Amino acid sequence: MACPKDEGFTLIEVVVAAVVLSIMAAATAVVLVQSLDLTRDNAQRVQAASVARTQLEAVRSASATTVANGSSVVGTSTLQGTTYSVTQTVTPLAAATGAACAAGNGDLAYKRVSVSVIWPDMGTTAPVRADTLVALTPAERAAASTRGAVAVQVQTLDGAATAPLDGVTVTLGSQSQSSGTDGCVVFDSLTPGSYTLSAGRTGYVDVDGRPASTSTVVVSAGTTTQPATVLLAPAGALAVTLTAPAGFTVQPTTAPASLTLDTARFAPQTYRSFDDCDGNAAAPVGCLTGSPRTAAQLFPATYLVSAGGCGVAPPSGTPVSAVVTSGRTTPVQVALAPVTVRLKAGTAGSSTVTVTSQPLNGCTAAVHTLTGVRTTGSGVALPVGTWTFARSGGTSTTVTLGTTTTTQVEL
Repeated sequence: MACPKDEGFTLIEVVVAAVVLSIMAAATAVVLVQSLDLTRDNAQRVQAASVARTQLEAVRSASATTVANGSSVVGTSTLQGTTYSVTQTVTPLAAATGAACAAGNGDLAYKRVSVSVIWPDMGTTAPVRADTLVALTPAERAAASTRGAVAVQVQTLDGAATAPLDGVTVTLGSQSQSSGTDGCVVFDSLTPGSYTLSAGRTGYVDVDGRPASTSTVVVSAGTTTQPATVLLAPAGALAVTLTAPAGFTVQPTTAPASLTLDTARFAPQTYRSFDDCDGNAAAPVGCLTGSPRTAAQLFPATYLVSAGGCGVAPPSGTPVSAVVTSGRTTPVQVALAPVTVRLKAGTAGSSTVTVTSQPLNGCTAAVHTLTGVRTTGSGVALPVGTWTFARSGGTSTTVTLGTTTTTQVEL
């Protein structure tokens, strides 16, 4: 007699079915989560657009002269548990050219207001942006004719060219603004007169190595004054090591007492002295610190480097060319001039020789003391330039040192 056939699923069939079901459930969950995220993102963008519209409506209802120029966070708004931050950038525009920082801009007739809205957990979602144009009324333009304006263009280096720089704090008198993406900052409704203008950004320097570019601006009624373009760039540095031929000693106080840097960026003259400022609590811009001696806060450019020298004239000898790059310290070696100092034949014992530089343009002289100088001679290395060698209780002589040949000094 045949056995009855068992009904139902085997264990393997149950396991396979469970695995398939779990895979389908996981895929469904992923799609559901992505759908919820997309729905949330879309809802947040709609809310952000509403916040932007509200801000622009507030701007349109206000007088153009009361809408503050520059870029700043103007407020936050919370909708359905999400806080939205609103940044507003206001740029005055000229009637003739449509750009306040363009040459020949004429009087200011409009203000372009750009609003950007961001919120937490945006991820890769782009901020919501909106723009509007606000015109000055005839009465406002007539009132502006008795006032003046200043349009400042801020730029930075972009390879060999320049590009607008944002995030720069520009101050005119008691007013301050932050530059936007176009690098243009405009101060309007100004009383005619002289103002101090400064522009700076953390980590950046101007062509003179200052953390903020400073100048004086004269404002006239009914016109927009355009100062020279402010050029800022991340600072670089030079680390200078002095070298001397074998057998010649670099004087400890030379270390160096000063460097001369030459670049076409400097104005009104291209040569500038960088003096030792270690231990100076109020160290000026453009000085030497550390070991090796480092000239920091330099604008990116090609410099000609010479040891010593001070004043308006270049030092003698051949300077070393060094390229300063933003955010980096460039090492450079500068050769000193070799000098053999000896006493005249027949002079008994040793002597002390004082070596004094002849500074240019009223700069402080460098003084070195050589001890134990004999008739056999002492080899020393000094910065190029003119020096006076004086033997204690004896004769003196003045020579001009170069860097290619050894100078013989006999006292």
